Amino acid sequence: MIRHLFKLIWNRKRANALVIAEIFVCFLVLFAVTTLTLYTARNYLRPIGFAYDRVFKIDVGFGGREEETSAGKEPSVANPMEARQRSILSVLKADSAVEEAAWADPVPFSQSNWVRSFHRGSREIRYSMANVTDEFRAVMGIEITRGRWFSAEDDAGGYQAMVISAALAEEAFGAADPTGQSLNGDRKASDEPEPERRVVGVMRAFRQEGEFDTQDIYALQRLVYNSKTMSRASSLVAKMKPGADATVEARLAASLLGAAPDWSFKVAPMELSADFTHRLHLAPVALLGVVAVFLVLMVALGLSGVLWQSVTTRIREIGVRRALGASAADVKWQVIGELMVMATVAILGGIVVVLQFPFLDLLGPIPKSVFFGGLSLTIVSLYALALVCGLHPARLATTVHPAEALRYE
Repeated sequence: MIRHLFKLIWNRKRANALVIAEIFVCFLVLFAVTTLTLYTARNYLRPIGFAYDRVFKIDVGFGGREEETSAGKEPSVANPMEARQRSILSVLKADSAVEEAAWADPVPFSQSNWVRSFHRGSREIRYSMANVTDEFRAVMGIEITRGRWFSAEDDAGGYQAMVISAALAEEAFGAADPTGQSLNGDRKASDEPEPERRVVGVMRAFRQEGEFDTQDIYALQRLVYNSKTMSRASSLVAKMKPGADATVEARLAASLLGAAPDWSFKVAPMELSADFTHRLHLAPVALLGVVAVFLVLMVALGLSGVLWQSVTTRIREIGVRRALGASAADVKWQVIGELMVMATVAILGGIVVVLQFPFLDLLGPIPKSVFFGGLSLTIVSLYALALVCGLHPARLATTVHPAEALRYE
């Protein structure tokens, strides 16, 4: 039967080649959309490592720097703004609507971060990071799974305390306990010395850009007020009590401006930044989805049209088959079978193309489980589309009476 179907398809190879090409292109687009959608859904369901509900972010604009000498000279201390930064944080914490507040650079959903790397053996390990003060855990609800959070015992340790994500701990140290380990990596004797970045704890996760962020290799570094790093910190986060609204935003901005009149402060709920970031990540998925929907509709209409035309031009053939004893079901499944064979040829071509991605290491951050899940869904969807498109033309073929064949004699 299959051999007979291939023979029928070959006899009309020009028209059928166009159908196969349509299904092939549809396969590639549908595979891209399905895989990207699965990957996005998978990221959405993973923990982000913090909670941003009832959190306000405050962007700080410096109008001038304290204790600076004349132009071109370095300030006399590492952080000339230390006193004012401490004062601003105290003013923020003193507000009746604030539960806790912290300095952080950058804050979640800011579309920017610090990136560092270090070598361990022959591997280069890259991670994103943010600098935060001790109160950050209470503000953002960071969950520590091993070790501890920043504390006063890190003040005189002579190292930079780091809390890393579980993903970074596994990437850098494998099954070994990461607490007490260094993130400086292997160094040559000729390299300039740098302060030790010591891991004091491991957090469950920290995906800075939220539910759709693909970066989970992350670290938080403790901000020390008398450091140059702290002098560059330009953001705060504040955990608010329930019911905080726009009036609270205005009040906080006014209080902070009173403490630093030559600075600027922009106060806004972090949920607004989260919503913008979500739309930014979903935009390409939505765009591809729209393209895929239109393409599938075009393919569906094309397949139905081609099959309908095939039935109307093959009345003699169908009539003869009926006259020779073929049942209506036999005729129907012949029409559907031809389409399924053409769909199989196109799908096999698409599979050959997309299977090159894992072999050529072109998947990027997409895991193989998502890749093969998208491939399976695409195959099932295309077969279902071909079946639906073939049902109506196949039903028309069953209405052909054997006497119709005599009209051609």
